Amino acid sequence: MKVTVLAENKGKDGLTAEHGLSLYIEYENRKYLIDTGAGDAFYRNAQLLGIDLRDVDAAFISHAHNDHAGGLAFFLSWNKKARIYMGAEAASVSCWKIKPDSEKFIGIPEHFISSFEKRYSFAEGITEVLPRIWMVPHTTPGLEQRGERACLFIKNGGEYVPDDFRHEYTIVFDTEGGLVIFSSCSHAGADNVVKEVTEALPGRKVLAFLGGFHVMGPEGVETLGMSEDEVRELARRLGSLGIGRIYTGHCTGDPGFAILKKELGDAISYMSTGTVMEI
Repeated sequence: MKVTVLAENKGKDGLTAEHGLSLYIEYENRKYLIDTGAGDAFYRNAQLLGIDLRDVDAAFISHAHNDHAGGLAFFLSWNKKARIYMGAEAASVSCWKIKPDSEKFIGIPEHFISSFEKRYSFAEGITEVLPRIWMVPHTTPGLEQRGERACLFIKNGGEYVPDDFRHEYTIVFDTEGGLVIFSSCSHAGADNVVKEVTEALPGRKVLAFLGGFHVMGPEGVETLGMSEDEVRELARRLGSLGIGRIYTGHCTGDPGFAILKKELGDAISYMSTGTVMEI
């Protein structure tokens, strides 16, 4: 499996960085896309990297935040064949970031869905959407507390309630070497995501985990959204789970990654725009 980062918060070699995530996957003669970043940066970077997104066979949207689905309509207009897989809740949920001094819609615009409705397939519960490719929802309780702490809310009628991330799914490739877990933001906690997946798909080892850990603060990648001790404990829990390789970035943030790297050493790497990973 070859994974290329098409969009992430950091760039290199003339590639465009943005707050978002998009991953291009080549596996068993097929091509996949996980998330589309916040806009068209993933497309422009793909062109520079010699990747033709018209060749993508299937795409996944991990959750209903615009830094992961903002380029979705652009992709659907450019690629005429790929089916789009996402959680059923993601198609209709209204996501917001609310701070003491501001509120901002951060969900998927309705016309992104309605204009291309025949292109979508919606997962409900643990679903094998393609042969040996699974979508796994969160089962960890109390996630609305994590949503409130991260200033993330759902608009339900005229009321805002803390996001419990029922619209977020983990994408899992069940390879011969083990499970490759893609958890774009890990809002449930990266360690909890691994446990959710291994409970859903028991008896497999975890070959690799790729995604953001959402330990950065609401103000951006230079900030930390939890205490240093909490991040150290997260690193130790991850280290105890027997994961072969860990690749992170995006909503992990720089201070968070520095702590994780100190604890996990060579087991963890940062994936920035243009990074290529052979798994």
